[in-house]
Amino acid sequence: TYNLSRDITLVIDEHNTVEIKRGKARISYSDCPDKRCVKQGFNNNMPIICLPNRLVLEFKRSASDHKLILQ
Repeated sequence: TYNLSRDITLVIDEHNTVEIKRGKARISYSDCPDKRCVKQGFNNNMPIICLPNRLVLEFKRSASDHKLILQ
């Protein structure tokens, strides 16, 4: 779980890299064949899924903050 208020780049593994910037997140790198997850760009409410690499970016908003949950 990561707070969206802090800009950070996360290297998940050799397959995916996630970037959090200005309250939004995106998959900035993926070695999957079609790269639909990368093409989706920055988001802060709809899930971003890299199906071949089994990575899900899910967003959860509470009264005090907005978080990114990697699964």
